[in-house]
Amino acid sequence: MSIISEIDKLNNAVKVILMNVIFTAPFFYIDLFFMGNYIFTKSPFYVPIVISVCMSFCWYYSTTIIIIMFDKDSKYEKSGQTSDTIDFKNITYTAISVISLSVISAFSIYFDLRFRDFFHVCFVTIVLCLLATFFLHRQEKKANAK
Repeated sequence: MSIISEIDKLNNAVKVILMNVIFTAPFFYIDLFFMGNYIFTKSPFYVPIVISVCMSFCWYYSTTIIIIMFDKDSKYEKSGQTSDTIDFKNITYTAISVISLSVISAFSIYFDLRFRDFFHVCFVTIVLCLLATFFLHRQEKKANAK
């Protein structure tokens, strides 16, 4: 059997995760090459690949938390379960994730940051988005309570 037919049999939520990881892992790999070249020279070939895939999973789950918090009509909040459909919203969120990651990558390469600094910029950005989302959501609840 081919890989595509095996992927086609998967649950749609898993397909969304794979789609996001497949699109974001190359960004982390390229950034690792430009900013952390010492990892390529001093470790086996699979270490940068594993690091970029792990960072992609972290990036996906971090941005998913933000998406769930922003999406007021979300099935996540109402039922506590993940969505089983790949819709335009999932594709849009993946595109926004890739665009934001490419902007952060360009910023980091332009200012000649090390990979550790790039990593901090990426995930501090996500933490700031989470905090902003939390406070906006809290303010909205206060406004609705009045």
